[in-house]
Amino acid sequence: MKLLSKPVFKNFISNKVQNAVWIAIFMQLFLVALDKIIFRDYNYNSVIYQRYIGGVQNKRKWNDFRKYPTGSESRIFRKRI
Repeated sequence: MKLLSKPVFKNFISNKVQNAVWIAIFMQLFLVALDKIIFRDYNYNSVIYQRYIGGVQNKRKWNDFRKYPTGSESRIFRKRI
């Protein structure tokens, strides 16, 4: 324990922790950049987007099923108001 109380080892440990934190931050940024590259064609016509929006809309419709009776859809957008 006396060895760790020396200032040289305290600085070494804090530098190690700081390096680990910076490595973790840059790893996260790298993963975000990689995700952006992989899904760069993620637009309104993509299959992934349509599946996601379809799931959200179906969930919304089923949750609002009791609130809005059948036939209360908007004629313009063909969605429930």
